Amino acid sequence: MTDLLARFAECAFWMGRYMERAENLARVIDVNESFARDSRGPADWLPIVEINADTQTLFRKAR
Repeated sequence: MTDLLARFAECAFWMGRYMERAENLARVIDVNESFARDSRGPADWLPIVEINADTQTLFRKAR
């Protein structure tokens, strides 16, 4: 019984962390979308990709 409660608590903790990260990313995207309306186009989104350390993943999939 104790193992089950510990496992549930751990899962609930990590789910909360992932939700927090998703909310923060949504805020960053919202702010960037509000201010990124110039002639640079897709280059305006590169800082968000860099902040989340997804540059290699993005460019690997784009090939």
